[in-house]
Amino acid sequence: MSEIIMTPQALNRVNETNIRAFWRNVAPILQKREALFNEYTKKDCVADALLSHNNDYKVYTPIPQYAVDIATGYFIGKPCKYYSRTDTTVEKVDTAVGKKAIFKTTDKPINENYVNAYVAIMRENHEDEVNINITQNAMICGTAYERIYTVRDGDNKTRIRFKPLNPRSCVLIKDATLEANPIGFISHECITDWETGQRTDTFEFITQNRWDKFVFEDNSLSNRVNMLADAPNAALLKLVGIPVVEYSMPYHMSLFENVLSQIKSRDYLYNNLKNTFKYNDEAIMVLTGFLRPSSKEEERERKASLEEFKTLYLDDTGKVEWLIKKVDIGAIQNFFEDLTNDIYASLGLKNPVRTGEAYQNLSAVRLHNYGLDNKILIFERGYERSLLEGRAKKITALLNALTGEKYNWETLDVNFERNTPSSLIEEAQFASQMAASGVISDADIVDRLTFIENTDAAIRRKQAQDAEAAKTITDIIDNGKQNHKDTLNE
Repeated sequence: MSEIIMTPQALNRVNETNIRAFWRNVAPILQKREALFNEYTKKDCVADALLSHNNDYKVYTPIPQYAVDIATGYFIGKPCKYYSRTDTTVEKVDTAVGKKAIFKTTDKPINENYVNAYVAIMRENHEDEVNINITQNAMICGTAYERIYTVRDGDNKTRIRFKPLNPRSCVLIKDATLEANPIGFISHECITDWETGQRTDTFEFITQNRWDKFVFEDNSLSNRVNMLADAPNAALLKLVGIPVVEYSMPYHMSLFENVLSQIKSRDYLYNNLKNTFKYNDEAIMVLTGFLRPSSKEEERERKASLEEFKTLYLDDTGKVEWLIKKVDIGAIQNFFEDLTNDIYASLGLKNPVRTGEAYQNLSAVRLHNYGLDNKILIFERGYERSLLEGRAKKITALLNALTGEKYNWETLDVNFERNTPSSLIEEAQFASQMAASGVISDADIVDRLTFIENTDAAIRRKQAQDAEAAKTITDIIDNGKQNHKDTLNE
C-alpha cells in the first residue's frame, strides 16, 4: 500500500472517536517510509552499537545515501528558472473554397510583473533549500509533502510561506477518481513530557470543508480545536483547498527501493567475511591425546595456562591442529563485484570506488550520467507538475487575493538545469559559434550558459551596454563634426 484512497463521504466520518483507529490504518505506509529512511541514514544500525557499547560494528556501505545525495544534487542542485510563456493564438482569416487558407497569430505580452512577484516569493522562502529538502524526502521515501501557509510580519503585512513536511508523520488522502484529487490530509505529532512522562498525541485533520486538531493526553481526548474558527485558516482553505502539495516518485517508490535486496546481500557478504576472519582470529584448537580435566581446579589451572602462555602441554603421542574456516577469497570477490556492479547499474550511477578516469569534457560527464539522467527525467515530469499545478497555483491564488491582481498560474513555466561540472572555455566556444551561425536567438544562447542566473536580466544589461556604447560613439562623432566646423569658421 503506497496511497490512501477514500470517498469524501467516508472521510467525513472521521472524528475524535475513530481518528486514532484511522491513523493505525495509515501506519503501514508510514512504517515503510520510516524503514526506507533508516536505510538511507543507517541510524538504527549505528545507534544500537553505540548504545550497547559494542565495538564490533556491523559493516555496511551507504549506497542509498550516496545515490540520493548525488541524484538530488544533479537534478535540483542548480536554482530553478521561472519564466512566463507567450500566449499565442492562431486564427484562420480566409476560408474561401479554392483559395489557400490564411492564418494570423496573435501574441499576448509576457506578464513580467507576475514573474517578478513570483520569483520574489520564491527567494523570500529560500526556495533552493526547500527544493533540495523536498527532493531528498521524495527520493528516500517515495513521496514528499510541502505546506502552504501565510504569516503576518512586524509591519502587519501578510507573507506567503511554504516549507517541507516530514513524510514519515503525515499522509495526503485522495479520492477514487481518475484525477486522484487530494481530498484530505492527516498528520501526527507525539510529545512526551520529560518531567511527568505524560504522552501527548496531536492529530491535525484537514478536508475540503473541515480543519480540526485533536489532542489526546495519555489516550484520552483532552482538546478538540476547530481551526476554521481562525479567519486566516478559513480564507486559506477557501482559496487553495488542501494547503499541501505532494511531490512523488514514479509509483511512489524510493530511488533505491528496487536494489535494497542486492544492497543487503552485499552487506551480508561483507559482514560474513568479516566474521570469518574474526572466527579464524579466535580459532579453536583441536587436541588429540589430551584428557579432559578431572576436576574444577584442574580446569582452572589449564585455563590460566592458556591465558598466560597460550599453550597446552601434551604427552609425546598428542597431536595439535587449528580448526579454522577455509575461505575462497576469489569466489567471494567475484560475487561481491557482480553485486556492486548490478547495484550501481540499476541506480544509473558510476561506482565511486572504481571510477578512476578523469572527466575531460562536459560530453564525457553527460555520457557517464546517462543512466541517472534518464531516471531523473521521469521524476522531473511529476516534479514539474507539482511545482506548477501544485505550488504555483496555490501561491498565485494567495497572491491575487493579497494584491487584487488576476495573475494566471498557467502562463508560468519552469526550467530545470542539470548540475554538472562546467567549463567556461567550452561554454564560450559554444556561445561564439552559435551567435555566428545565427541559428538560434541570443536568449536561447544565454539560457545555455551555466554562469548566467537570469537570462532576461543579462540580455537587458547587454542591450543597455550596447545602447550606451552607441551613444558614446555618436557623441564622439558629433563632437568631432562640431570641432571641425569650429575650425573652419576660424
